Amino acid sequence: MPQGVKSDLTDAEKYEKHLKRCIENKKNRRLTDPEFVKKEREYNKAYHARLREAGIKARLEKKMQDEQK
Repeated sequence: MPQGVKSDLTDAEKYEKHLKRCIENKKNRRLTDPEFVKKEREYNKAYHARLREAGIKARLEKKMQDEQK
């Protein structure tokens, strides 16, 4: 938007519009860029592995605390 032009959108509406653009951009990249798809899969695998490790660690810590009681 050019500088000095006032927008009648609220911050929430601007953010929603931004998210829609991001999602659309990601969809288009998935369709056209196989390298992007590979990187996204690798990232998702690593992300979920970190979540699993954190969950396992939390359960072990809770179990150890329960045993100490």
